[in-house]
Amino acid sequence: ATPRCAGWRLARVVDFLQRRSLFQEGEAAFANALAALPAASLAARATGWLQARLQIAQAGMLNSLTQYQEAAALARAVLAFATAHQDTLLVALGCLQWGTALYRQGFFDDALTQLGQGLATLVSAQPAGELPVEADLRLRIAATLLEKGELAPARAELELALAIYRQVGLRTGEGDALTGLGWLEQRAMNLAAAQAHLTDALTIQRELNLQHGVTLTLINLANVHELQGDFSGAYNLRREALDVLERIDDRFHRSLLNHGLGVMLSRLGDYAQAHHYYERALALDREIGDSAGIAWTQNNLGLLYHHLGKFELALALHQDALRIAREQGARTIEGLALSRVGQDLHALGRLDEALAALQAAIEIQQELHQTVWEIESTAELATTYLDGAQPEQALTLVDALLPRLKANRTLHGAREPFRVYWNCYSVLAANHDPRAAGLLAAAGDDLRGQADSIQDAALRRSFLENVPAHRLIMRAAA
Repeated sequence: ATPRCAGWRLARVVDFLQRRSLFQEGEAAFANALAALPAASLAARATGWLQARLQIAQAGMLNSLTQYQEAAALARAVLAFATAHQDTLLVALGCLQWGTALYRQGFFDDALTQLGQGLATLVSAQPAGELPVEADLRLRIAATLLEKGELAPARAELELALAIYRQVGLRTGEGDALTGLGWLEQRAMNLAAAQAHLTDALTIQRELNLQHGVTLTLINLANVHELQGDFSGAYNLRREALDVLERIDDRFHRSLLNHGLGVMLSRLGDYAQAHHYYERALALDREIGDSAGIAWTQNNLGLLYHHLGKFELALALHQDALRIAREQGARTIEGLALSRVGQDLHALGRLDEALAALQAAIEIQQELHQTVWEIESTAELATTYLDGAQPEQALTLVDALLPRLKANRTLHGAREPFRVYWNCYSVLAANHDPRAAGLLAAAGDDLRGQADSIQDAALRRSFLENVPAHRLIMRAAA
């Protein structure tokens, strides 16, 4: 076979190994093949082509094994060879693996530069039969844009990738693109659309026995169920994902799963178990060098400490998450971290600093159209004004929030939906506003309704009694 033909066959082998999560076996096989290559009876040029394709295959395995520095080094070596020999396909593949390594480490702007270069090179040359590589690049670009909070361009890339995968009949890619669209709709809080995309993706991935894809889709489906208030459904999906992860070596998704379990248990007020899962996620994030993962986990671990009254410790974690987010250009994480910093500063009585942080958070969340998170930040801003002896300013903000709460009473996607209601109630009560009683009654009804959906009695009690905003609402409404 020609080196190009061997390269195409190799791509199919890589796809099989990745879809079955045989990362260690694949990396070892490609490393052995590279070591044996000098003894092969091939012309020098043919040896170079085949070596580059084997390096790309090994880089893909290394990225899956979270060995990002090694993967990036191989990708750079391939790019040097591909540029010298004007091979557009190899340039695209090298950019894909280097961009993936950068993305997984949270270097989103650098990742977009590499991925964009690969896509531009491939599209301009239009080599025959390489549409799947274009779709793979678009899929990774979309994931990176989502991390930056740029939903509209991410949607465009995902839809193009999905169309290509369907055009060439690549079902594995179709499942990945549907998972990506589900993730996007989850971020946009279009939860019904998210669930539909993810369910379609899961059907394909189970049909093809794609363990890696099944795991990621289950994690995203669990997030959707949790945002809908279905904690039992979310827990069951995460347990199913954990069963899959126990059979494969995938630290990146083990981190995501542990983080998700921490978020859910924290929302239920089981802070001891939540802390356990957050620490496991943080250890994995640090082990694999996932800066964005570290920032996400620190944001939520900090919130846990805030709920426990450890405000200084919470502030330190949130400020570090903010630093990482700004270094990586991760605007979504930056906005969330600013909001959390504002909460901590408010609790510590540093009101002017709190106001500045919350206003900065709101600007980012408005820019990224994160409506529910912006509502949370605005409610916190209102109580900060209230505690700063500015009740009129606080009431003005709450007056603007109340119609929005009426239109979106459940606040699906909010990190602390009942804290929003408590904050608004507090402002109304302080201003002797007659609307306070009705808002408190509605919040109490919704809180009890969510509690009734929690099957485990201990968790139901924890949900009502341990979470600070829940406890305050239940006492005030009694």
